[in-house]
Amino acid sequence: MGEQGGTTYQGAQLIAEEAAVLKAFEDMVGEAVPHVSEIKWSTFGFTARDSHVTGIGMFSKGLPSLPEGLWDLERLEYLWLTGNRLSPFPDEVRRLKSLRQLSLNMNGLTELTEGIWELDGMEYICFWRNQVAEISEDLRRLRNLEEFHPAANPITSLPRSITTLTKLRVLDLADTGITSLPEGFDRLQRLEVLNMRNTRLSSFPMEIRRIENLTFLGIDERLANQIPGELREKKGLKIEIRTGSS
Repeated sequence: MGEQGGTTYQGAQLIAEEAAVLKAFEDMVGEAVPHVSEIKWSTFGFTARDSHVTGIGMFSKGLPSLPEGLWDLERLEYLWLTGNRLSPFPDEVRRLKSLRQLSLNMNGLTELTEGIWELDGMEYICFWRNQVAEISEDLRRLRNLEEFHPAANPITSLPRSITTLTKLRVLDLADTGITSLPEGFDRLQRLEVLNMRNTRLSSFPMEIRRIENLTFLGIDERLANQIPGELREKKGLKIEIRTGSS
């Protein structure tokens, strides 16, 4: 995107072309996009720094599409799009080379576009409550990924390549059809949070006991009696057991 002069949008000084993207969003949702201090899961607004848009949140706007100029935002780091109708999600996302966080919760997705796997600076991906049934082995390309949230999707397995994501700290598998963890899962030594509540695990994955940094473990009540004593006694580890009624 060429820097062809500046303008002001909602009190923020921006490159004209980037302000035009926000104006396009404004036209789509029927109201101005507020200038906010940060992007959270429920944010409607944008953040900016040094005349560039750095974050966009479009919480629960029911958008069926996105402005074409969005993919030219060279400094965009945060894109949170919970509660829209963006299925299939545009493969043009691959052009957002600065993107660090992507949230696609509740969008009716049935698959993750291949363009996501080209964003090797990605640190956070969340696509809670969609209909994604499979995760590509190309997940391994996101070598900087720290948080992965595929919760509430009908996935039954994880790609083996997830074990190469050595920076992963948070993995939320709750409300999925996961039946087991891939071989070598204990390579994820930076993992701190592992949520496996309401899954289809047939037995407790014993390799978890070898993950030294774990501070939170969510598990179903039916597997609670299989939790090794060394985990129950592990200092600093909170184990949260989901009962049949919770």
